[in-house]
Amino acid sequence: MRAVGTLFALVTSVAAQVSKAQEAPRYVRASRESYLKFAAETETMLHEDVLDAWFPRTIDNEHGGFNSVFSREWKPGPSQGKFSVFQGRMTWISSQMVARRPETKDRFLPVAQHGLQFLNDVLWDKQYGGFFWGVDDKGAISPFYTENKEMYGESFGLHGAAAA
Repeated sequence: MRAVGTLFALVTSVAAQVSKAQEAPRYVRASRESYLKFAAETETMLHEDVLDAWFPRTIDNEHGGFNSVFSREWKPGPSQGKFSVFQGRMTWISSQMVARRPETKDRFLPVAQHGLQFLNDVLWDKQYGGFFWGVDDKGAISPFYTENKEMYGESFGLHGAAAA
């Protein structure tokens, strides 16, 4: 019986500690300057780490669409093809820049149109509808890709096309 009492005391103590840990922490309201500093840092990261890193480097002017494989030094790597998820994402990002940042229209509208053209002309299944999961770099579709369409890929293709 003594062991049960000790166990009960231990469980009660742990439960009390868990209950204390789950209390909402008290936050100090950030200042306007803090928010402005964070916004500026985020804007810098968006441009340096996303937009300037990927565009125009990822654009495939030879075969259409976007290349997705690069080394840490941003050298093109061996491709495994072009897939609806990445093509849709890049089309969406460039379209969002045009819609949300009109000052970037000259830079990103041609990119969005480039992505939309690839989604429509290459990845869209003209016979049965829907986006192929992927194609090789030249746009050739293997039997694997014609027989397999993934809802995940469909959603990104639609998301990118709708944004454009």
